[in-house]
Amino acid sequence: MTTIESINCQAGIASLAETRPSWNFPPANLKLESGEVHIWLAQLDKVENAVEFEQMISEDERVRADRFRFDLHRKQFVAARGFLRIILGKYLQTNPRQLYFKYNKYGKPAMGEEYQSAIEFNLSHSDNLALYAVAFNREIGIDLERLKPSWIEEAMVFQCLTPQETAHFQSLPENERNLFFFDCWTRKEAYLKACGNGLSLPVNQIETSLSSEFSMSLLRGDSASRPTFGSFQTLPSIPGYAAALAVEGTDPQLKFWMP
Repeated sequence: MTTIESINCQAGIASLAETRPSWNFPPANLKLESGEVHIWLAQLDKVENAVEFEQMISEDERVRADRFRFDLHRKQFVAARGFLRIILGKYLQTNPRQLYFKYNKYGKPAMGEEYQSAIEFNLSHSDNLALYAVAFNREIGIDLERLKPSWIEEAMVFQCLTPQETAHFQSLPENERNLFFFDCWTRKEAYLKACGNGLSLPVNQIETSLSSEFSMSLLRGDSASRPTFGSFQTLPSIPGYAAALAVEGTDPQLKFWMP
């Protein structure tokens, strides 16, 4: 993988003022058409079928769940994976319990090869919420972070933001810095997840901007990469959270669902 290109920062903070879309309930005859990207928002702390989710996930997912120190975090992980299986099961018309996932060396999940499906997906969860993105033949990355002002220290700013982003951060009033920092962070992470790299590249070398277009190198196999273009897309507001969606291509048709 070559050194990551800087994302062209053109749209600027003014894009935050754009009219945002809204979350909706999905139709009974849910379909994922070519060119569409479906984004789902799920609440993890009000799951009535927790026992069913426990039975639904795979053995390797149970092992991962058992690594959490606190039971609350374990339950959130199980719920997040259960919702993922239910959502993908709807598109694939498959029993959620029978879904099999594979992972690249950076941990990005994909459908198992036996499904021979063009569906791509990505997920992120933070505290009580989870976000999922699903598309056809289009790499995607999504990230969700709870806004936590206490996390933002001077050292963290320099480690996570580019010099240009740092200068803008420092120019903002104190009450606006938190949102700007987490907007930058979620875009960086969504971008790297779309590329398939996880957090393997220095985030303070990635210049980002809401709704901007960028060049990207998609990971193929363990070492090969394919250059292409992508874009950040505006998500509906999620109070108390920052979220970002990075999509291969620049013209997806977005639909926003709640289970």
